[in-house]
Amino acid sequence: MVDAESISMKCRRKKMKTTVFSGIVILAMAMLLAICGIASADVLPFQVPETQGISVTTAVVANGNVVHTDDLAWQMTTGPAINDPPLGAIWPSVDGAFAPYTSYMTPGTNGEIAMVNAYKDSINAQQGVTTLQKTVAINTANQVAIEDNVKVSKNMEFIPIEGGASRIVEDEEAMIDNMGQGQLTSSVMLCPFGAGASAYVPLFCNRVTMGSDIDMTQVSIATEMYSRSVAATADVPAELKYTINVKGPQSNAVAGVPSVAIGTVTARMSAHITEGRYFGLVAPGLPVLPDTPSEDVAYSTETTAAGQITQFIKAMSYVSGMRR
Repeated sequence: MVDAESISMKCRRKKMKTTVFSGIVILAMAMLLAICGIASADVLPFQVPETQGISVTTAVVANGNVVHTDDLAWQMTTGPAINDPPLGAIWPSVDGAFAPYTSYMTPGTNGEIAMVNAYKDSINAQQGVTTLQKTVAINTANQVAIEDNVKVSKNMEFIPIEGGASRIVEDEEAMIDNMGQGQLTSSVMLCPFGAGASAYVPLFCNRVTMGSDIDMTQVSIATEMYSRSVAATADVPAELKYTINVKGPQSNAVAGVPSVAIGTVTARMSAHITEGRYFGLVAPGLPVLPDTPSEDVAYSTETTAAGQITQFIKAMSYVSGMRR
């Protein structure tokens, strides 16, 4: 058996600090959870033969009530059917022992990869002046490293009506959930050095969510979300990014003095990463890829501000791939 240390790439973990300024100004900038290396990487599924594009632009200016929702649930697999466990493997395992090939895949091919890309947004503005501009773009085709499958951009302002019970409530969240069986490095990666580091990409199962919610009586808010879940080769990493910027309505500024946002805002991120290793061959063409994780990473962050808020910014990013 080939020694695992001689065929595994070591992953360097980047630790970044989050700084929170107390009082009415809260900043939480550039949180990065980056999973790296052959032994620790998402491999994205490739597109189905027919691809779709969805684009929606919303623009609203209203004095009164506004209700808006978006909901995306997108699932994909490289196997024959979604939601059909277990994922097809190149090495069926029974009680830790490696048995002859019995899955629908043929020897020497790649195991199944599955993904879920989800997004939701719910806005309920009551008895106020609401200005909303929002764009949603969805592209189910293969993406390169600087492009994304889902892009959402929103700018919104809410001003209370004098004497009214003015209130705006919003809950926005995005998620990517990627999982897969072992992959032949030489057949999923364009970079010629990948297979030299490890002949196989081991199992992985990674889920990340990001989002925010507000409950305010006056506010100006801008959010952006980008996610990538489909690519032609493993050279393109998985990605999820979310940014929120909250401050007072500009139309309420007096003599050049900015107004404040009033209420409660929370921004959050949660990630659970499990990765395997490749331990060589027990027989020609039969890799040792155990179905127990060799790495487990759990990370979460949450920031809440309540009261009179001058500014609240939180930027979160997740990137996971064999090349990034």
